[in-house]
Amino acid sequence: MKKTILIALLLFGHMCTLLAQEIGTLDSLYLANSWEKLDQKATQYMVQYPEKYQGHYFKAIAKHELQFYDSALYFLDAGKPFVQPENLLRFTTAYGSVYTSKNELSLADSMYTRAEAMIAESNHKDIYSLYDLWAENRWFAGQPFESEALLRKGLAYLEEEDVRLRGRVSNNLGIVNWELGKFNESLNYLKDAEKFYRQEFGDEDVRIAKALNNQGVVYLDLGDNKKAEYHFKLAREIQKRVYEGNAPDAYMTYNNLAHIALRQGDFKQAYAMASKSLEILNKAEGGAVVRMIEPYEVQAAVWRELG
Repeated sequence: MKKTILIALLLFGHMCTLLAQEIGTLDSLYLANSWEKLDQKATQYMVQYPEKYQGHYFKAIAKHELQFYDSALYFLDAGKPFVQPENLLRFTTAYGSVYTSKNELSLADSMYTRAEAMIAESNHKDIYSLYDLWAENRWFAGQPFESEALLRKGLAYLEEEDVRLRGRVSNNLGIVNWELGKFNESLNYLKDAEKFYRQEFGDEDVRIAKALNNQGVVYLDLGDNKKAEYHFKLAREIQKRVYEGNAPDAYMTYNNLAHIALRQGDFKQAYAMASKSLEILNKAEGGAVVRMIEPYEVQAAVWRELG
């Protein structure tokens, strides 16, 4: 009898170890922004552990980042019955993030409000993530002051040694200050974001590309087209190398390069860059149509100039 119990305990311990290793792999792929690999690994996890929420959650995250928004919602719905109370904030925040990408900003805002009521049972990283993504939603809704207040609210839950998240909050504060017209402050935050990301991930990471892209946008508004183009091209090269030429979030880089070319009177290049942005967005689902407005506006401007 004792021997049977011992064997059962050993088997249970082994299963727990395997489960922890599998979740660790999913988390590592998430932190590395390896969305296609995360998508595949999450599928394997769901097959192996159908009643664990993590597979559905990470599958939804991967689909969201690959811009398959309706698919992301499908997997969140499928995983909802398996979520424990301590993980409800994380799950609800994920819903809000997808709805923001679909441009359903009021629905996303209500999800974040619901998630905030779950703070007491959640860990600090999940709480920080809530305020970070909620701030993004308020920024898209044209409420930069609300956005900045939420970002600063989230800082209280940020660990000093978490360089990755410090990079993210610096990047987002840079975006908010740009929206408020504080261009010098914005550049300082965005340069800090680039520094934190390089410190954490090395020189080949898409988060660095985002920080460079955002710096380029600020330089564009400052009228420094040369520095803007330099930063956009640096961002594009990183995206090409990291994603081997297939970067789902590179649409904005091409859109920014289209604006530079338009300002310089290079209409052929402007049209080509806008077309490349649209090509990437056409592979996405749902709310991607909202992001198509700017590249279409560039193409329309080219046709107006050419008569």
